[in-house]
Amino acid sequence: PLRTVAAVIKMHSMHEKQVESNWWRSTYEKNVWEDPPWYILALVQLNYLVMVTMAIIAEWFRSHHLIQSSGPQELDKQKGFVPLDDPFVTLYVNNLYRMGSDVVNRPLAGPPSVLTKIKERVTHNHGWSYEFTGRVCDVINMGSYNYLGFSGTESGCIEIVTSTLQENGIGICGTRQEFGSTQLHNDLDKMVARFLGVEDAVCFPMGFCTNSMNISAFVDKVKGLPNIKR
Repeated sequence: PLRTVAAVIKMHSMHEKQVESNWWRSTYEKNVWEDPPWYILALVQLNYLVMVTMAIIAEWFRSHHLIQSSGPQELDKQKGFVPLDDPFVTLYVNNLYRMGSDVVNRPLAGPPSVLTKIKERVTHNHGWSYEFTGRVCDVINMGSYNYLGFSGTESGCIEIVTSTLQENGIGICGTRQEFGSTQLHNDLDKMVARFLGVEDAVCFPMGFCTNSMNISAFVDKVKGLPNIKR
């Protein structure tokens, strides 16, 4: 977001006034992961096979109305239409994902800091629906995109972000190639290039966007092998 970019640039400029920074390209050691034992792999495959088998059986019972399904169902007059979802996707969501859905998509009740708050919820039908208890729990946040801690109340960014919003507004209402590039973007590009020790840099708002918009511009797929474009 633009306000985060502006906050980063302003904090960096404040730091440069105090300390003369010497940016350099870092080197990282390659992580070495130990391969799991063969029996662990066998047990994982066996457990997955058992879960899929039980899911197929349960879905067959639901399709023949032998057990009740709490999820949405197609009407009998719609059976001849093309299904909206892939059969295996429906099988997975209804029987595998649903059973463990309580550990994901937790409703937040606070900023995504190191410590955050979530709303407590319970299910009485094995994950088909949830009810809020009204209780808010304090938890350790281990699944956030807030890598640098800018979203936390203890980060010290609130005052800087507030002043930046007053100066630059909330949004630019357009992409960079369509009148959406500001001096903040240019400053961020130059700062990243200086940090990496390269001539120039272009910043993108998300990792997937970086891959999807750049790899196709430099690489062709010919006979299954990537060829660098000249």
